[in-house]
Amino acid sequence: MLITFTCILISIPEAYVLCRLSSRWHTVSFLIVLDPLLVSVVVRTLGWAILLGDDGLINKTLHAEG
Repeated sequence: MLITFTCILISIPEAYVLCRLSSRWHTVSFLIVLDPLLVSVVVRTLGWAILLGDDGLINKTLHAEG
């Protein structure tokens, strides 16, 4: 309950400020808010690339097994 209340206290003023900003600053602030959410997607994608790439762990294991 405390977490929900805290999120509401933070998000309502933030949403109000985002609505009142000009188009340019709205885009910049929106990216600042969404950046932490996108970081996990990038890290996960790089992890899969390391595992499944030409020099990846899975490919090397399959080549070693024949």
